[in-house]
Amino acid sequence: MIKEILTLIILILASITDIKTREVPERYQIALLILILFNFRAENLWGLLIAIPFFIAFYFTNGIGGGDWKLTALLGLLCGFHMTFITAGIGCMIFIIGAVIAQRRTGKSKMLFPFVPSITVGYIAALVLEAII
Repeated sequence: MIKEILTLIILILASITDIKTREVPERYQIALLILILFNFRAENLWGLLIAIPFFIAFYFTNGIGGGDWKLTALLGLLCGFHMTFITAGIGCMIFIIGAVIAQRRTGKSKMLFPFVPSITVGYIAALVLEAII
């Protein structure tokens, strides 16, 4: 439970920074890496697969930031495939819905949105789902 609380604190702080600056500073990635070192499980390497689409979007489209895919990869290593899949899936749905609503309200078709807050909400939802199931 301590790992989950620390992860959530790191994600919340990263979300606040992402909202303000549209960047994910390395200090949050390092904090997650430290958690990984204390909680490493070989089967969590499969969680890296979740970051591949985010890396591809970063590399080929410039539609996602470098910190976003790195944070997703680190979550994959920390939480494993299943938890990261749920986190990213819910996070992406929240991101898309929020972006559509914001674009319709402002009338702007091209806007930049922070992604980490959506991942954070996805992580909270995944924790709740894990507790229920």
